[in-house]
Amino acid sequence: MVNSMTYYGLSWNTSNLGGNDYVNFVIAGAVELPAYTFLLLTLNRWGRKSILCGCMVTAGVALLLTMAVPQAHPWMTVTLAMIGKLAITASYGTVYIFSTEQFPTVIRNAGLGAGSMCARIGSISAPLINLSNEVWKPFPLIIFGILSLLAGCLSLLLPETLNQKLPATIADCETFGSPMTVIEEEKQLKCDDDLERNDKIKL
Repeated sequence: MVNSMTYYGLSWNTSNLGGNDYVNFVIAGAVELPAYTFLLLTLNRWGRKSILCGCMVTAGVALLLTMAVPQAHPWMTVTLAMIGKLAITASYGTVYIFSTEQFPTVIRNAGLGAGSMCARIGSISAPLINLSNEVWKPFPLIIFGILSLLAGCLSLLLPETLNQKLPATIADCETFGSPMTVIEEEKQLKCDDDLERNDKIKL
């Protein structure tokens, strides 16, 4: 929900950043190219959790820093907002993969559907949050920043799914990511390797 809210909120808030509205809109679209390129290069190397958390925290910090920007320097606000847009775009690309892998196979489609429904609640509320700029111009960016920072920190509670055996049943999901499960999987992999090595020696 926070990913979708922040992503669409920043996309629709370009006219409130200051400077040229058309240039801001073009930059907001252009930052998605390096964001997805970054994911292609790192998602299967660094892990889902670290990228999701890192990108959301980066977006939150960048958006909160807009509070400290003087009104005489709107380009600084635009720069920070675009850093936030780049980071939240990368986390948005990660969250669908990461959240899908959290659910066991038996309810994976339903879990993804429920998560997507919550995302739509966030995108629906984004334009309403943008209207708060009438009270204080940086207010929407501050709301998005606080929520992104909080959600990024909470994502650390989720288990890493990269190179892990995904849960097939709800019972598997209850122990997924626990230290004992990881140790047992490592032992099983080592045992399988030993059996394969012995088979090759016999041949």
